[in-house]
Amino acid sequence: MSYDSYKAVAKAVRVLELERKTAIAELMRDFDSNYYYPNLREIQGECSKLGHKWSFSHLGPLNEPWYYCKICFTKSVRDHD
Repeated sequence: MSYDSYKAVAKAVRVLELERKTAIAELMRDFDSNYYYPNLREIQGECSKLGHKWSFSHLGPLNEPWYYCKICFTKSVRDHD
């Protein structure tokens, strides 16, 4: 394959990266829905019982404060503790 400009090369790379991302998402779909996410929710539930270790992440588009747990990485919009 031959490309006549940097713009054409950049476009080809973007298309290839999108194809890769789509293929990976398809391959991971069953694993994620049947194994990863159910187990992650269970683990995060156990972390909640112990008490999440919240840390400020960022302000959302409506200026609401987002926090994440430094242990299990669950996310939440919440008032400052």
